[in-house]
Amino acid sequence: MKLINLPLLLILLFITALGNSQTKVDKSTATDVKAMKDEGTEIKEGWTHGVSINAAFNQASLTNWFSGGENFSMGLNSVLKANAIYKKKKNLFKSSFEGAYGLLSSTSTGGIRKTDDRWVLTSSLNTKSSKNFYYTLAGQLKSQFANGYSYTNNVRNEILSAPFAPGDVKLGIGITYQKNSNFSAYISPLTAKINLKYGKAFLNKSIFGVDSGKTSSFDLGAFVRLDYTKELKKDLKYTGSLDAFYGYVLRNYNFYFANMINWKLNKYFGATVGLDITFDNTQPSYTYPTISGVVTKTEGKAKMQYKQLFGLGFNYSF
Repeated sequence: MKLINLPLLLILLFITALGNSQTKVDKSTATDVKAMKDEGTEIKEGWTHGVSINAAFNQASLTNWFSGGENFSMGLNSVLKANAIYKKKKNLFKSSFEGAYGLLSSTSTGGIRKTDDRWVLTSSLNTKSSKNFYYTLAGQLKSQFANGYSYTNNVRNEILSAPFAPGDVKLGIGITYQKNSNFSAYISPLTAKINLKYGKAFLNKSIFGVDSGKTSSFDLGAFVRLDYTKELKKDLKYTGSLDAFYGYVLRNYNFYFANMINWKLNKYFGATVGLDITFDNTQPSYTYPTISGVVTKTEGKAKMQYKQLFGLGFNYSF
């Protein structure tokens, strides 16, 4: 399957699953809203919470191997998801954290490189307005854990990103639809957003929606966040999330569509398949052609970004 068709297929599956979710609700009493245990039940009174951890490790070593190959390689991909919900009568507090980090080291690369790096913290205060609908005050903080670099011919060229470069803070008011713990939709026509660009390497660049010489910029716009989980069959779970922002002031726009399927083999081991699709018009694309033996840098327009992941390893939730 071509890469261009895979995002379209996942979007169709995401929409289809949302439609099916409205007709199947577990009748048993809700016991939690864990990422790996959620059956789409009604949210109970008091605190409910859950954590899921996925970590896949791989390693290979060759010595005098006639057929050839990489002398040594080692990789690690990890995903952490945590959520907490507190419900009391008409009031609902929700908070979630998603973090992903991956590393690769091999003989040919001559060092350690990142393969994944992202985290996002989202919290909201909700008061019920009518059945399944809440008035919502929501905030979100998003960035990455470590610096990111470009590479050409196994040589590290320059820093491309860093913690809070880019990063953003959002605070908005809107409406949340939440029928059960499987699906929630938050729509805000009025969200304040602060774009962040910290670090000396970026101060004199106009990038990430922040002008040269500044470390932050303010925008006001519309924000949408969708979260969905679906048990496809026993021990096979799909998790999807989509957030999108459009700025009225700076006219910047972006979206992030994350998809993950977890297959639980036993209590501690499982397989993970993921595809993230994102676009941000403030993030340029770069190429590094070699001209007359010299590596040059060419900056282009923002492009759609794809990240694919497959892992087989430690998988646990509680």
